[in-house]
Parts: sequence; C-alpha cells; structure tokens
Amino acid sequence: MLPNCPQAVISYYGTLLAGGIVVQTNPLYTEYELEYQLNDSGASVLVTMDLLYPKTEKVKGRTPVKHWIVTRMQDYLPTVKKWLYPFVQRKQNMPIVRIAESETVHLFRTIMSAKKRRRSGWTSIRWKMWRCCNIQAARRGIRKPPC
Repeated sequence: MLPNCPQAVISYYGTLLAGGIVVQTNPLYTEYELEYQLNDSGASVLVTMDLLYPKTEKVKGRTPVKHWIVTRMQDYLPTVKKWLYPFVQRKQNMPIVRIAESETVHLFRTIMSAKKRRRSGWTSIRWKMWRCCNIQAARRGIRKPPC
C-alpha cells in the first residue's frame, strides 16, 4: 500500500525474489475497501507509509495480515531534502506519525540496514535485491550497481 516511491519498487522486487505474491493496493482505498482486498487476497504482510498506517491499523484485527512494514517518505530522499522534509511537513499541516517497532510492526529502514546477510528472515530480501542489482549491472556493463 505505497504511492510511487523507491520503497514500492524495492518491496515489489524483494517480494518476488523471496518467492511471494505481490498484491498492489491503492493508498486511496477506504477502510472497507482495504479490508475487502486484504481478506480476498489472503495477504500476510502489508508494506505501507507512515501517513497511511492509521488507516491500516483500523483493519488490523479483521484481516489475515500478520506483519506490517512501515516506511517513511524521507527514507530515500537525498540528504538535504531528508533534513528539510520535517519542516515542509509541518508547514503543510501534514500529521507527524510516530510508529514504535514491535513483533508485528517492522520499520522498512531497519530491515534494509541490517548488517548481517543471513539467508533467513527479512534480511534475505535485502541480500536478494543486492544480488539482483549486481547481476543486472554486470549485464549492462556498469561497474556500480544502480540500487
């Protein structure tokens, strides 16, 4: 449940490489439409933005989703824009959502910044994405991977 952003592409290909099935969900869905789509697809993991998390939290008990991965818009912004984003957010009166990590709620940036490259769990997605980017870069003759 992401808008067009780098996290959407990373989670899409990471899910495919991990052997999962991707179900794209519109961020503009109401709670009823979101609940229907999650129940119909049988989704077990939902990747969402921090601004959309309150909407997904309302359908938490009524869907088969077991894990939420929450990302922020500024996670993949350039450094200067990352620093300026909170000021723009306050100026536009956008809500500032604080999310605590738990057993069912995971932060996207902690998953992607895992130091160990284990073959199990969430870090396997990161390892597979890194490997895929290196293979694609080598095929195109690029030294540095594009991701």
